[in-house]
Amino acid sequence: MQTTIFTPTLRKVFLPAISLLFLTLLVFTTPSCYVGTDGRPGLAYVAFDWEVTQPEYIDCGTSAVPPQFYYGTNYRINPGWYHCYYDGKVWNGTAWGSYAWEMDYEIWVNPGQKGGYGFNGRDGMNTYLNFVCSPYGPKLFRHDDYLRKSKEVPAGNTEITPEDEQISTYDLGEYTVKMTIRKVAPRAHTDRGNTALK
Repeated sequence: MQTTIFTPTLRKVFLPAISLLFLTLLVFTTPSCYVGTDGRPGLAYVAFDWEVTQPEYIDCGTSAVPPQFYYGTNYRINPGWYHCYYDGKVWNGTAWGSYAWEMDYEIWVNPGQKGGYGFNGRDGMNTYLNFVCSPYGPKLFRHDDYLRKSKEVPAGNTEITPEDEQISTYDLGEYTVKMTIRKVAPRAHTDRGNTALK
């Protein structure tokens, strides 16, 4: 005579318990209860351009822009504070005049979206900042890659004199960009700075 482990009484208790355990595991492992990961921060890019007249000398203030660079090209850059200087000559209608500008500018990245139950967070938008070097002061253009649109933020003041300092703060979406702009006297170039390629 063979004996079985599962008697009718055990079957009535054991099988419902196993079924309940299986259903509990199924509920906790379904995608709706899955907590997704946070999105990665976006990348930051910087570009330099010019208007009216091309600067004779420019120091972009970051190794992200190579020593020989192209105007209007985006270069990947890390978040932080940077210093830029450029100078040149401009025709004012009767004579050539010299100009020189310095600016301290901030680079930031957009954070990724927080993940939630059942979904991963979206990666942050890439940020593109384009600084336009003008004889009358730098200007800033910015856009994020999800938006596909640009927003011009003027950052120059032709009336400021050497030794004056202009601090400009701009609200761009969720972020604040702070630029400190100084009109300065042209300086002697002790290094090569950045050279624009044709």
